Amino acid sequence: MLTRILPLTLEWVAHPLATMEFGKMKFRLPWMLAISTALLTAPVLHAQQETGSRLDSTTDLEEDNPGLTELDQATDLRIAADSMQDLEKIIRLCESALKIGLDAEHADYTTDLLTATLFEHAFRLSQPLLRPGVLQQHMGDPRFEKLRQSALNDLQRLLERDESMGPALILRGQLESPPLGDRQKAFQAFSKAIVLLGEDGEQLSKAYQLRSRLAETSEGRFGDLEKAIAANADNSEAWEERALSYLSENQLKEAVDDFNMVLEKNPESATALLGIGEALLNQGEFENAIKHLDRAIEAAPRSQTVYLLRANAHAAAKNFKAAIEDVNKSIEIDPTGAAPYLVRSQLRLQIEEFDLALADVNRALELAPRSNRSRLLRISIYVSQGKLGEAIADLQELARRHPENLELKIQLADLYRLDRQPDATLDLYDKILAADPENMHAHRGRADALLNVGKQAQAIKSYEAALKLAPEDSGILNNLAWVLATSPDDQLRNGQRSLELATRACEVTEYQAAHILSTLAAAHAELGNFDKAIENSTQAVEKGSEEMKGQLQKELDSYQQNQPWREIQELEKNEADISNEDGLLSE
Repeated sequence: MLTRILPLTLEWVAHPLATMEFGKMKFRLPWMLAISTALLTAPVLHAQQETGSRLDSTTDLEEDNPGLTELDQATDLRIAADSMQDLEKIIRLCESALKIGLDAEHADYTTDLLTATLFEHAFRLSQPLLRPGVLQQHMGDPRFEKLRQSALNDLQRLLERDESMGPALILRGQLESPPLGDRQKAFQAFSKAIVLLGEDGEQLSKAYQLRSRLAETSEGRFGDLEKAIAANADNSEAWEERALSYLSENQLKEAVDDFNMVLEKNPESATALLGIGEALLNQGEFENAIKHLDRAIEAAPRSQTVYLLRANAHAAAKNFKAAIEDVNKSIEIDPTGAAPYLVRSQLRLQIEEFDLALADVNRALELAPRSNRSRLLRISIYVSQGKLGEAIADLQELARRHPENLELKIQLADLYRLDRQPDATLDLYDKILAADPENMHAHRGRADALLNVGKQAQAIKSYEAALKLAPEDSGILNNLAWVLATSPDDQLRNGQRSLELATRACEVTEYQAAHILSTLAAAHAELGNFDKAIENSTQAVEKGSEEMKGQLQKELDSYQQNQPWREIQELEKNEADISNEDGLLSE
């Protein structure tokens, strides 16, 4: 068949390939060439109507278009093209036809056919790369990089012939987007597409939406999403992405408003229902959050994320059993991740199911052995079980992994103190303060440790240092006031200063803390104000826990006998106490 440029031979008609989807995007392809009935029949009809002059015109046509044979083959193949091999052959034939030679009209036709086929080929190559979550699962797979480069090569060849094809620029932008591509190249591709697309609202909206993902500031991201919505108010994904951006910025009302717009367009949107549930949870509206998450689960019954978020909502509402049931369902969906076991361990710790909590966190550590969160949770469980040795071993391991992290060292020193290892405690606090002399927690912890072993003068100095750094800390105020009121050493006691500090501590805690009321009573007793001492001590006994009442009552009895309280602690040292024996904190 000789392809002649006759009236109506090449039409822009409906075609199965006239709409394409890739990633979450749908593109109309008005440039996709479909060969019309007129094209197929025109040469035959023409032949029936013409006489011998037709042979002369055909000869002239062939002389002017030596590439017609290749173009005819490409056109025939385009009609039934299905496989990637078909598309590649069409591309080769079109390029060959153009190289051999065609007149202007046939060259334009061939270029249109070539660019449309290059786009379809690039689009098909891109499909595995643009599915949500695929790249995260296959990072580093050379096969995916090969696909990406092949698709980009197609698009480069296309744009060299027609640099105005907006959808091709959008696809290039997607392929150049991180994590595989170059952010700057992607941004440039989307920006050029935005200029070229003009009044094409649907695709212009998509270009803005995709470019927003590359923004380096929240202003840039929100600006592009605003334009995406303005270009096409029916772009649910733009509404959804702006809602998620609002949620990440903790602009909860705006997030809920946008998610509701998504629900107007798609009442079963699991993402919108999940987002509203999260926003309501962050606002403290736990029951309302659960209702939306119930609907999200109906829309996405196999979503582990929704079950875990609803578990958080149940936990926030103190319904720990329901929370655990949701985590159980999330584990049924996917038992291979560490996160659900970690969440369930936290929940079981809350209801003091320590053995089950420990089993879950151990499973989480099997699945993610380097997880700091899991290790810290296991430390908390060990402490709750009274297994201080195991807790210390875990925290030592974390401190070795992160030698620059002073917070871990402070926690380790606190555990040494709880485990009655004063030498190790003080050694560690000294090293922390050598690295950070203004660390209030280290000064406070060191003072507590010194007080525990009866070194009251040194403890007072450390409390004073801590107080300068945190003058409104009720714990520091209370402990310093206590030792100034109750020390057996006449040289250390200072009743007036103790009263001032204890009064400030009571003000900070609104006179509700039993142990601080006890300190205020001790200060009054040291000054000889036994009526006030008895009054405050009685309040302490009334507010104190059952564990505290015995000690508080002894203090009250003393004041009722007009006797001030005296105390010096002498900690019974744990035989395991060492002073940095393993070189954990070597400088």
